[in-house]
Amino acid sequence: MANPTVPSPPLTFRRNFDTFARFHEKHQSATDHPVNDPGSLAPAAESRNTGCARLLAEGLAARQRGNLTFALSRLRAALAQNPTDIEIAAEIALTLQRLRQWDEAQVAYKRILEQTPSHVPALIGLGQIARTRSDFKQAEICFQSAIALKANNSLARMELAGCFRKASKFDLAAQQYEAILTCYPKHPGALLGLARVARQTLPPTITLARYEAALAVDPENIQAKSELASALLSAGEPERALLLVARLLAHAPDSNPLQMTAGYAARQLGRTAEALEHFRSAAATDPQNPSIACEIAATLMRDGRIDEAEIEYRDALRLAPNHVNALRGLANVARSREQWLAALEHLQAARRLRSNDPQIQVELALTLRALQRREEAETNALEAFSIARAQNDAKALVPCFDYFCKSLMMSNAAECLAVWESMGNIPQSAIAQVSSYYAFTFQWDKIIRVIGDYLIRYGLPTHSVENLAESISRAARNLGAYKEALALVDQLTPAAGWDRIVELRDQLLEEAYARCPRKPSSAVPEYRSGSSGLRTQRSAILAKAFGATEGNPICTVYYCTDDAYLLGAATSLFSLLRHNLASLHELSIRVYCSQGSMVLASDVFRCISRAFGLHIDVRSADALSRRNAQLMTSWGTFGPSYGLSEAAYYRIYAALQILGEQASGRALYIDSDTHVGTGITAIVNHDLGGNPLGARTELASLQGIREAARKLDLPVENYFNSGVLLFDLAHPQLQSALQHSIEFAVNQQHLLTFLDQCALNVAFRGQVTGLPAPFNFFMRATDTDVDLSQAVITHYLARPKPWDTMYPNGRCLIWLEEFAAMSQLTGPALAQRLYLSQFGTLRDA
Repeated sequence: MANPTVPSPPLTFRRNFDTFARFHEKHQSATDHPVNDPGSLAPAAESRNTGCARLLAEGLAARQRGNLTFALSRLRAALAQNPTDIEIAAEIALTLQRLRQWDEAQVAYKRILEQTPSHVPALIGLGQIARTRSDFKQAEICFQSAIALKANNSLARMELAGCFRKASKFDLAAQQYEAILTCYPKHPGALLGLARVARQTLPPTITLARYEAALAVDPENIQAKSELASALLSAGEPERALLLVARLLAHAPDSNPLQMTAGYAARQLGRTAEALEHFRSAAATDPQNPSIACEIAATLMRDGRIDEAEIEYRDALRLAPNHVNALRGLANVARSREQWLAALEHLQAARRLRSNDPQIQVELALTLRALQRREEAETNALEAFSIARAQNDAKALVPCFDYFCKSLMMSNAAECLAVWESMGNIPQSAIAQVSSYYAFTFQWDKIIRVIGDYLIRYGLPTHSVENLAESISRAARNLGAYKEALALVDQLTPAAGWDRIVELRDQLLEEAYARCPRKPSSAVPEYRSGSSGLRTQRSAILAKAFGATEGNPICTVYYCTDDAYLLGAATSLFSLLRHNLASLHELSIRVYCSQGSMVLASDVFRCISRAFGLHIDVRSADALSRRNAQLMTSWGTFGPSYGLSEAAYYRIYAALQILGEQASGRALYIDSDTHVGTGITAIVNHDLGGNPLGARTELASLQGIREAARKLDLPVENYFNSGVLLFDLAHPQLQSALQHSIEFAVNQQHLLTFLDQCALNVAFRGQVTGLPAPFNFFMRATDTDVDLSQAVITHYLARPKPWDTMYPNGRCLIWLEEFAAMSQLTGPALAQRLYLSQFGTLRDA
C-alpha cells in the first residue's frame, strides 16, 4: 500500500459530527445560533414553565456529559410540556443527530422547517445529515440557504467550505473561510481550513505559514499540529516533521494520530524499524483498527519482509473482512511473488467493494497487463480515467496518467493532462511524470516554461527528482536554453533531493561553458556539487581544446640526466606528454643531458618532439656546474657499487639558469626515475602559500632520513624529497636560496647524506610548502601492496629501478608498458639502443 502523505487518523474531521461539534462548541462566537452553543437558553424561554425549563436544563447538561440517551428522554419530556417550542425541538433533533439516528433527526429538522422555514440550525442539521450520506449537492443547498438567512453563521460556512473541499473546489472553500475570518479574525477553524486548502493548491512555504497561523490562535490543537507535521512530510521535510511529532509525543505518548504521523515520517526517511515502532505503538492503543495493521504491513513490504507483511494484511482482513486496503495489500504481496492470478483475485474483490476507486482500476490494469490481457487492461485504465474525471479529482488522475505513459497510450495521456490544465492544478505527485511526457513528445519549451512555473510555485516533489532533472537537462540541451534552465534552477528552494538539483545546475553550467568556450586564461564556472573538481578540470581542458592557445607557457618542466638515467628521463617525459595532452601548450620542456648522452638524447627526443608537435629543448649540462667545484658524488647510503654523477646537482644549476633567462610562472623539476600520469596541471597550479618551493616531505620513519635531518639540525618532519620540485620563479627569495644550496654543497660536503637533496633542505629551510603525496608518490621495489590509482607522479626510489632486470615485482610493468608505447615513436632500433644505455659495460661496447 502506498505511503500516504497525509495521515488519516481517527480524530481527523471526517463526517464525525460529535468531534466537529465539540470543536465548534469550544470556539464558536457568541453571535452564532444556540444550536452551536448547547449551554445557551432558547429565545422562547419566557414561555416555558418551571418544570419544562428544569427538564430542558437537565437534558442539555446530560448531552454535555455525553449521556445522549438520557438527554433525549429529558428533552422529549420538556417538549411534551411545551409542544410548540421550536428550540426544544431543535435540541431534540441535534441529539438524535449525535446518536446517529439519521432518519429520525432528518424528520425532526424537516418538521421544524415546516413551522419555521428560516430556522438556520435546522438547515445546518439537514445539510450535515446529507453530507454524512455523501449527498454533497443537497448538503451545499442546505448550507447556502442557512448562510443566506444568516451570513455571519460560521458553522454553516465551515460546513459549506468542507463540502467544497471534498469536491476539490478549493477556491470556493477558501472564499468561505475568508468570509468567516472577516467576521471572526481569529476563528481557529477557518484558519485551519485555509491551511488545508493551501496544502492542496499553494506552495509548501505558504501552507506551513498558514498552519503556524492557525496554531498561533489555538496552540493546544493537537490535530492542527499533527496536520502541520503531515504538511512538513508533503513538503519533503520528514526530519522536521519527526522532530515536531517527537515533541508532541513527549506530552501525549498515547496519541494515536501522532504515532501514525511519526511512523509516516520515519518510513519516508527509510528508517523502517523506527516506523514500525510508531505504528505498533498506535496499534497498541487501537488494536482493532485494520488501517494501522495495513500501515505496518506496508512498512514491512518496504523492508522486503513479504511474509510478515502478508500476516499483517490478513490480520487486517480478520478485523474487517471487507477492508479494501488490506485486499490491495495482499495483491501487492502476490505481485511481488509474481502470483498474478492471486493478485487479480484480491483486486477484483477490492473493486466489488469500491467500484468508484480509480486507483484500484489502475492496479487491475497493471495486473492484467502482466498477464498479457492487454485489451482488458486498457479497458480498466480507461474506466479509471472516466471515474477520476467524473469525480473532478486531480489526484485520482495521477495513476491514470502514469499508466497511460508507461503503456504508450499517449493520446489518452494528453487527454488526462488537458483535464489537469482545465482544473489549473497538476498534482505535485504527477509533475515529474508530466515532465517526462513533455520530453517524450518533444515539447521541450513546456518543460522549461510550464514545469518551471510549477516548480517555482510549489517546490520540488518529494520523489522523482531524478526524472525532473533529466527532463530539464534534455530541454536545455535541445533548445539551447541554458540561461532559462539555470534561472529556473536558481529559483528553486532546497528540499528532498536537493543534491541532484545542485548537480543539475553544475551540469548545465558545464554544458553552457562548452557551447561558448573561453580562452584558456578565462576562469571556468564556479561549480558547487560533489563532482565540482572533475567538472572544473573538464571545463579547463575543453577551454584549451576550443579556445586560443597563444601566450607564454605558465611552467617550465625540466629533467636532468646522464648516460645511466637517459632511459628513465626519456620514458618519464614521454609519459608526461602522453597523459597530459590538454596541458601541453602551458608547458615549456627542457632536458639537461651530460655531454656523453647528447647524441642518443637528441635522437630520442627528436622523435618524441615530432610526435607531440612541440619543441623539446635538449641542452648540454656540462657547462652548468661550477668549474673545478669537485662536487660530492659517492658519499651516502647507496652501497659500495653505486655512486651518483654530478648530474644529481644539475637540478639546482638548471633552476638558476631558467631563472636567469627571465622565464615566467613556475619551474617544475621531475626526477628521471618516475612515471607521470594525468594531472600535471594540478601540480603546476598548486598553491605554494607564499613560499618559493614546493616539495613532498620524506618518510620520517626511515632511519636514513632521520640521520640526514639530525646531521643538518633540521626537524625530521620538515625534511623533503627532491625528486619533484616546484619553484615559483617570481619569488624574490628563490635565487638566493638556490645559490645558498650550491655554496653549501661545495663547502659543507661532510654534511651531505643525500647529496644535493641535503643542500636544498638547508638552503630552503622554512621556505617550503609540502606537496600532496600523489604529486611525488614514493614507490620502492619492496612495496608490493601499494595503490597507485591516485598517483600523478610515481617515483621509483632507491634501487633497483623499474627498468633494471633485478626489479623483483610486477610494479615495474607500468613503467615498461610506457617504454613500449614510446618505442612506437622512436622505432625498435632506437628503443633498443636507449634501453641498453642503462648498462655501463654495454654503453662502452
